[in-house]
Amino acid sequence: MSDVSKGEAAESRGGGMVVAVSGLHGTGKSTYAPLLAESLGLRYVSAGMVFREVARKRNMTIVELSAEAARGPSIDRDIDNLQRSEAERGDIVLDSLLAGWICRNLDAAKICVKADTDIRIGRIASRDGISFQEAREITLKREEIEIDRLKKYYGFDLLELSIYDLVIDSTHLTTESCVKILETFVLEWRDSRLSKQM
Repeated sequence: MSDVSKGEAAESRGGGMVVAVSGLHGTGKSTYAPLLAESLGLRYVSAGMVFREVARKRNMTIVELSAEAARGPSIDRDIDNLQRSEAERGDIVLDSLLAGWICRNLDAAKICVKADTDIRIGRIASRDGISFQEAREITLKREEIEIDRLKKYYGFDLLELSIYDLVIDSTHLTTESCVKILETFVLEWRDSRLSKQM
C-alpha cells in the first residue's frame, strides 16, 4: 500500500487551505481548478505539472515516462507522493484524477467534478480535434485501464464518491457558474472549519 492510502488525518504542514479537485476526463476540472486557485489566491498544482517535473528529474521525455509507468506502480507512487507533498505545504488547489484520494487523510476540501459521459466525450473531441467516436473509444478505454490499475495498486475504487465533501455535476453549468459554486463552497467549508476551532 502506498503513502496515498496511509496516515492519520492531519492539517497541511504549511497551515494553509488545501483544496483537492478530482474528476474523470472531460468533466472540466482542469478548467475550473486554476480559475478557483486564482480567485482564492492559492497555488495551483496539477498532476500533469508533477508528471512533467518527474520526467525532467529522470531525464526522460513524457512518452518515455508514460511507457515506464505502464510497466509498474513505482512511477505512479512517486507522482502521488509528490502531489501529497505539495498538498501538505498548504495554500493550494490540487488538480488530479486522484486528488481526493491523495488528500483524503488531510484537512482538505475534497471536490469531485462529474458530467454526463456524452458531454465529457464531446468536450474531449472538440478539445483534441478528433471525432466523437474516436474520443469515446480512447477515453473509455483509458478510464477502464486507470480504474483497474488503481484498484490493483492501491485497493480503491476511482468511482467511489463518498470520500468527497462536494460532488458537482458540470453537465449543464457554464464555466463561470461552476467556478462560482466551487468558490462559495470552499469559503463556507473554510469558515465552518475555523468556527469549530474557536
